[in-house]
Amino acid sequence: MKIEKDKEENKDYYLNLFKYAKLKMTGYTVAITFVNIAVFGYVGSKIDEYLNTKPGFFIALLVISFPISQFIVYKKIKNLLK
Repeated sequence: MKIEKDKEENKDYYLNLFKYAKLKMTGYTVAITFVNIAVFGYVGSKIDEYLNTKPGFFIALLVISFPISQFIVYKKIKNLLK
């Protein structure tokens, strides 16, 4: 009886730990993506404003921000899984 109860508690513990880790990774992914888009978008709009080339640099930097975001997320999740 006690062994079964311990196994059930252990199972719940690991399930909750997995849910927390999954939520943490999702949060990192969303935050890093939004921050990169915001920063690159802002820098692109300021360059466009300075050079009067709207919306060239804005769009270019937004396109560049996506692979950079994915690389950062990949590295962060890889470190979390160690």
